[in-house]
Amino acid sequence: METNITELSCREFSDQLAAKVSVPGGGGAASFVGALSMALCSMAGNFTTGKKKYAQYEDELEAILKESEEIRNKLLDLVEEDARMFEPLSKAYSIPKEDPDRSAKLEKATLDALYAPLEMMRQIKRVIELLERMKEIGSVIMVSDVGCGAALAGAALQSASLNVFINTKSLMDREKADQFDREADGILDEYVKRAQKIFEDVNDKLRK
Repeated sequence: METNITELSCREFSDQLAAKVSVPGGGGAASFVGALSMALCSMAGNFTTGKKKYAQYEDELEAILKESEEIRNKLLDLVEEDARMFEPLSKAYSIPKEDPDRSAKLEKATLDALYAPLEMMRQIKRVIELLERMKEIGSVIMVSDVGCGAALAGAALQSASLNVFINTKSLMDREKADQFDREADGILDEYVKRAQKIFEDVNDKLRK
């Protein structure tokens, strides 16, 4: 695509995702949803800063907002990175099987394609940690947005993991594949539960 994916309108992004084209795909969607979850954390922080009731948290809120902006932009960059890495991988799969360099080229392209979804997971870990804190120190009127952010973050994390596992499955270097799988599984095991806990806490608070 000549236009960056993240420069598309919401409708254009959705249309492109639905079309019979390779990118954006599940990885790009996962990273974009992760960016949205981070944006909701920022929204809650922006509606909290400057209020007397939360003055004791002002410095921490400012720090969270700064970090949130960096993470959101990183996740948007990963939408583009995921798309860039797909083309070399698709080309590697089309190399004739009799080509002696096919296996090496395919292995390298697969390793390169692993970077974006695994990095998405690492970034979304931090999104969830910041949402946990925002639930505690953010304005009570923004609690539903924090809960929405947590629900999106958990889904984004699981979605990104599938884009890790589809690549590790085809790696010839099983030691590296196991290393990547262990990292992804470790993040999933801890952080999906933490995202769900935020959601449940918010849900309980809203329905009492």
